[in-house]
Amino acid sequence: MTQLRRPRAGKLLENPLTDAIAYCTRRLTETCIELSKPREPLGKERIGPQAQLQKYEQMRSDPLAWARLLTDKGPVQVAAYVREMEQLRAGRAIHESPLQEQEVAG
Repeated sequence: MTQLRRPRAGKLLENPLTDAIAYCTRRLTETCIELSKPREPLGKERIGPQAQLQKYEQMRSDPLAWARLLTDKGPVQVAAYVREMEQLRAGRAIHESPLQEQEVAG
């Protein structure tokens, strides 16, 4: 704590604001560090590719879901989302369909 001298008596007095200033400084520093970390928007959470693909499959044939998505995100973000999900679908289709052996005429 910072101490102040009383003018004539020579006794040291504690500064009552020292603890408050230290607390505020510490909280401000912690808040700045916390705010500098990247965050997901409120109500959003990261989900894995399979869960994303499952949600996409559910909404894929729903015109109202497409309208909501276009309204919320805009055409550029929706196009990027569709491209990513269709690539995931294509990758899943490749991995799930076994290669069929064919007879080779010799």
